[in-house]
Amino acid sequence: MATNNAHPEPASPEPDWTDQVTDFLVDTIGKIGDATTGKVTSAAKFSIYALIAGLVGIMFAILLFALSSRLIAIIPVAMWIKYLSIGGLLSLAGAFMWSKRTAAS
Repeated sequence: MATNNAHPEPASPEPDWTDQVTDFLVDTIGKIGDATTGKVTSAAKFSIYALIAGLVGIMFAILLFALSSRLIAIIPVAMWIKYLSIGGLLSLAGAFMWSKRTAAS
């Protein structure tokens, strides 16, 4: 069978209005979704990363304290001098933290 190519359909000069409305709705809903859920998603990511960083920092501080106490036990001096040095270091760290505090508003 032969196809009739003698009279092709003319191309419509204007795009279909349904496609325009659909594209407009999809773009508008996408912008609204990005504006609302984008901020919530970034806040959730920040809180998770901050929690993980805090836990890793606490674990690092505990391990550092344990390592320093083990290393100080190796030093051949009287035990009270070792305890005095650890207490002095922790007091200096506490004084530094105390100086960095802010007044409650």
